[in-house]
Amino acid sequence: MRISKIIISDRLIEKLNSIDYSIQPWNDLGINSQTDLLESVKKLVNSYNKKLNIISIDVGETNDARNMHTALVVNEFNNTIAYVFFISPGNIARNMFLSQQVFSGLQNIFNSNCINSNSNDVYNKPVYIINLNDDNNQNSKLVSIKGARSIGLHYIDLFPRETSKVYTDIIEYDAELRNLATGSNNWFTIDIENRVINFLTGSNNLQNATSDRYEFLARQIPALALACDNGYSIDIMSVEENANSETVSSFINYAKKLYNL
Repeated sequence: MRISKIIISDRLIEKLNSIDYSIQPWNDLGINSQTDLLESVKKLVNSYNKKLNIISIDVGETNDARNMHTALVVNEFNNTIAYVFFISPGNIARNMFLSQQVFSGLQNIFNSNCINSNSNDVYNKPVYIINLNDDNNQNSKLVSIKGARSIGLHYIDLFPRETSKVYTDIIEYDAELRNLATGSNNWFTIDIENRVINFLTGSNNLQNATSDRYEFLARQIPALALACDNGYSIDIMSVEENANSETVSSFINYAKKLYNL
């Protein structure tokens, strides 16, 4: 039977070393140390996908210097067979949950490997999100999780709490985004009569070089995929006019890839 292991960054292992494992909710899971935590992660991933047969979690090179949350699954020949993004413990702003930990690295994968491929995915290998965050899953986090799962990302939660299914309808996605922002959706508008989705850059117009751009991708990549699946045409003019070139380029390239523009 083939074996594999997860390679995580030294910065992430340092963060996991700094956790106070003497308090809840770690005690509720029987996790008393970093060793216990990594063993629990290994068991969770193997339970989710037995074919991976993870035998260890080691510190090594993850090929993503900017994102400490990026990890790799490598086989016995040291070939990468999947990507992993960890949502680490501690306080995370609602607009940064999943977006900074996952979509910053996912953007790199798309730009490096997928932009010229024949696949409509934003990844060229399976992607696993492992949520180690010990805070409750508020509605904004559930929308992010549901959006990520809607584009085929695998979600594994260390804690026994509510998760989300997937979106299949962009109108449902629009409604849930509106519920988060007291009735407004600053990411896209829907012209139901003409079946057009008009994409926007969010309430902050990508002014913050880090948080805004990754939240933008976390909200907009699922919206693009849903628009395409639901048979809508798209208008990305407002996004194309924005000056945040790196993020906008990734979004525009994905839109053009989906719609053969």
